[in-house]
Amino acid sequence: MFGILNQSHEIPSEHQANSPSRFRLAHSTSSSQTAIYLMLLVSVLIVGVLVTVIGIEIANDRSQVLETTKREAENVRSALVEHTTQTFAALDVALKSIAEDIDPNILASLDTHRALDDRQQSLGPAYALYVLNSSGRLVATSRTAVPTPVDLSDTETFAHHRATTADDMFISTPRIGRVGHAKDKWIVTVSRRLNGPDNRLVGVVAVAVSVDYLINFYNALRIGEEGVVGLFRDDATLLVRSPFVENYIGRQLSDTMLFHDLVPNSKTGTYRALFVTDQIDRISAYAVVPELPLVVYVGIGTSERLAAWRFSAMVSIFTGVVATALVVLLLFFLFRNFNLRQHESERKVAQIAQLTA
Repeated sequence: MFGILNQSHEIPSEHQANSPSRFRLAHSTSSSQTAIYLMLLVSVLIVGVLVTVIGIEIANDRSQVLETTKREAENVRSALVEHTTQTFAALDVALKSIAEDIDPNILASLDTHRALDDRQQSLGPAYALYVLNSSGRLVATSRTAVPTPVDLSDTETFAHHRATTADDMFISTPRIGRVGHAKDKWIVTVSRRLNGPDNRLVGVVAVAVSVDYLINFYNALRIGEEGVVGLFRDDATLLVRSPFVENYIGRQLSDTMLFHDLVPNSKTGTYRALFVTDQIDRISAYAVVPELPLVVYVGIGTSERLAAWRFSAMVSIFTGVVATALVVLLLFFLFRNFNLRQHESERKVAQIAQLTA
């Protein structure tokens, strides 16, 4: 009896025989799951870092392109302000000196022609200097001593000076010339009123400025196919624009952001907006020309300037996708190799468990 009892205690139970192997198998499974989670976490972190780095690089590059475009617009604006100031100041000086030299009582004279001709020699952008009498008829010009007596009383130039006694400089909306060297050509007229002793209108002294002269200079300044360079009167009337579009000339654009929001608050500035004339998004710089009733502006096409950035961004994104794919592929093979080893380990543990059962 005692022998039987002792024998029963010496034989291990099935639970006692298999418990170490089962523990090793469970531990192995738990380790495998932990490793999988770690690999997935590393994959997500690597992909996240790549996406973040590429995104920051693309955003910084875009900001740099836009900032560079803004500085370029400001530089062109400075050149445009200087050119506009020199051009129109020279024209105004000539008009003032003519108004002082000629006899307001004898406008249609050889002396008047000579005074006009002398100033004409130094004014490159001028087609002609001329004088209108109190009725708006052409009575003197720099080009000929006996001009054709054309009636210009219906022009904006004469209408302006007839309506006011001020002898300040007036810049007209561009129009097609009717006579002489300016005939059939686009001109901007710069003029001053000639007053008699009682401030009565005696006449108008004016200069016909070549729009082509201004446009050629603006063309040289314009940046890109979508770029634009232009000149406004301070009442928001578009005077000259490059590229030249006849339908735009003379338009009143007081409802635009430039004249509604910006110019009233600042004499110079930069902004980005969709142009109402051609619906092109541009980064622009503007300035009110000192001591002149003029506003200059320079616009650079945003889409055009970002074209190179977009290509670079696509390359960066493609590179990031390839790098991410390679990382994922590498982790896949590591994970696959790890699983194979893990299965092999679990198989061996199972075999040991069977042998010790």
